Amino acid sequence: MFKKQDYKDAASATAFLGLNLVTWVVILIVISIGVTAVWLGVERWRQNRLTEIMRQTNQYVTTQQTMMLTWADEYRENEIKAAETSNAEVKTALRSQNMALCEQMRQSSVRIDAQYIPADVSIILQGGCK
Repeated sequence: MFKKQDYKDAASATAFLGLNLVTWVVILIVISIGVTAVWLGVERWRQNRLTEIMRQTNQYVTTQQTMMLTWADEYRENEIKAAETSNAEVKTALRSQNMALCEQMRQSSVRIDAQYIPADVSIILQGGCK
């Protein structure tokens, strides 16, 4: 009925179709990975740009300035309280609070342009946050 050559031809055709299918799947996977990588790069750039635009808006800058001024006031109040007390534990606690406030001011000052940092805050930051 079927000759040996017919089986060989069928096997060759099946192998060819199988290898062809595997090749196309690999090509599609490589293309999809490439497209995804490019899209993620563009999306990261776009998100960074939107963040920069938002950071330069007046409302954001004003909010950062207000927070930094509030922290500067708390920082100075803690320094006054620490100078008035003779309790070592209270002084240590107030210094720890001041270090946390200083770190918050430092982080907020990085988020806006240097020209918008309030003078009181820049004095505290330049003084090394004692």
